[in-house]
Amino acid sequence: MATRKMAFIGVNMLNGFTRPVLLVRGLVCMILGVLLIALPLGTLEILMQILGIVLVINGIGGFFADVDNLQVKSPAGWLYPILTVILGVFAFFAPLALGLGVFWVIAAWFLVSGLTQAGLLFLPYAGSSKLLMGMSAIINIILGLLFISHPFSGLAAMVWLAGVFLSAGGLLTIIIGCCLKVVRIQD
Repeated sequence: MATRKMAFIGVNMLNGFTRPVLLVRGLVCMILGVLLIALPLGTLEILMQILGIVLVINGIGGFFADVDNLQVKSPAGWLYPILTVILGVFAFFAPLALGLGVFWVIAAWFLVSGLTQAGLLFLPYAGSSKLLMGMSAIINIILGLLFISHPFSGLAAMVWLAGVFLSAGGLLTIIIGCCLKVVRIQD
């Protein structure tokens, strides 16, 4: 009896999952995606608090990472766990501030990327890549300026976009789970 198999190039994240696992995973992704779309800032706040808890646990674990080696940690070795715990506490108690901080970094990245691409337009080369680079520069600069001028709306838009991707990915995972008993990736 032939088994149904799926072949993906370079994708091995679904290998060996059974139908119930895929259905539950897809359902969880869809629920999270719908929550991100319906309540973007509230859901972001909860997710950042969960991230804060994970960071604190990770940082505390970092204090005990070299116990087996019986070596005294250097001051630089203590820096990672301490900063991780501080970031986790900050994420738990000020989740929107941390989300907004990450958003400001993304907005600055759009601006710097756009301005760099605009500067590269003045280099002496020709071709269609110049047109594409110019269009990319304009889009990046516009997005950067929009994000800086409307930070909460931009943050909500990014969360909505993540919600759309999660919902679509969850739906596709459910479809895969309904179609196959076990997903096996061909080598």
